[in-house]
This record gives sequence, C-alpha cells and structure tokens, in this order.
Amino acid sequence: MQYNFGFALASQGKYDEAMSYYRRALTIRPDYADARFQMGNVFAGKGMLTEAAVEYTKALQIKPEYADAHNNLGVVLLRQDRYDEAVAHFREALRINPNDNRAQENLNRAMAKQLQ
Repeated sequence: MQYNFGFALASQGKYDEAMSYYRRALTIRPDYADARFQMGNVFAGKGMLTEAAVEYTKALQIKPEYADAHNNLGVVLLRQDRYDEAVAHFREALRINPNDNRAQENLNRAMAKQLQ
C-alpha cells in the first residue's frame, strides 16, 4: 500500500512525498527491491546521482536479475562518466532481457563514449 502511494505521488512529480512512502514501505519490508528501485528513480529525477546509484545497487543486491535496475544504474553511471561500469550494467540488463531496446540504446551510447 505504501509503495503504491509513493508510486502515484512520484508519477505526479511529488518526489519528496513519494520518498516518504517508499521509506515507510521499506520499514515494513526491508527487502522490497521495487521500493529501492523507485527511490533510485526519484533521486535520479532530482539529479542526486550518487544517492540514485546507492538505491539501484541495493535493489540489485536484493534482486540481482532486475534488468531495469541494471539499466537505470547504467544510466546514472553514464551520467557520471563511468563508462566501463555503465557498459557492464547495460550488458547485464540485456543478458536478462535481450529485447530491451532502451538498454541496447544506452549500451550503444556508453560504448561510443568509451571511444571518445
């Protein structure tokens, strides 16, 4: 329930309110990978890249096969100019979900950045 409220608020751009609901969800269920993932999205949306990376990493510790978390962590790493790490996460996202066009596009961008 807390997660759903948080998701609805985040969809409306009410990030701070959404974050409080995600935190409540995590106090109820600390191993809730989706709540960690959504917290990462909120932090990324606010430009708080280090915090976003922490939350995506925590989501992956809970659920290693979380393709979207690998992709989003890759995006954060790409924005931090950490190209090798970004490539590794995009590749892992594609290993899990080979049809993920976003991850493929992100991988292509990261590999192009590596060559610059």
